[in-house]
Amino acid sequence: MTELIVLFKNKPLFASDFARSGGLHEAVSHLMAAQIDHVVKHVSANLPHLTKCLSLILGVVPNGLDWTPVTYDNSTNTGCFEAGTNHLYLINLLNGTILVDGVPPGFLPESVVTNPLY
Repeated sequence: MTELIVLFKNKPLFASDFARSGGLHEAVSHLMAAQIDHVVKHVSANLPHLTKCLSLILGVVPNGLDWTPVTYDNSTNTGCFEAGTNHLYLINLLNGTILVDGVPPGFLPESVVTNPLY
């Protein structure tokens, strides 16, 4: 289920007219919200699986990433996990969002966007 939500969010394969219309997105969101506690429990027991999910989108990722739950206001069940080496990786299990150094994969870095030649 974790792999599917990551692929759903990040791969254009799932970008059919129905998916773009919001119908499928709403159904997937409801499903993940209903199952998030079970998904987090399963992933927490198998943290290396997050590296596999990350590699589905990024291709090559560092081996041995040390994933930890993201906490917010003393809550450890946020559904988000982070790991870092030279880069900070974040996966949100509720909606499949992946961030690399705070930016979705495929976006241009700030140094390019703020360059006057751009």
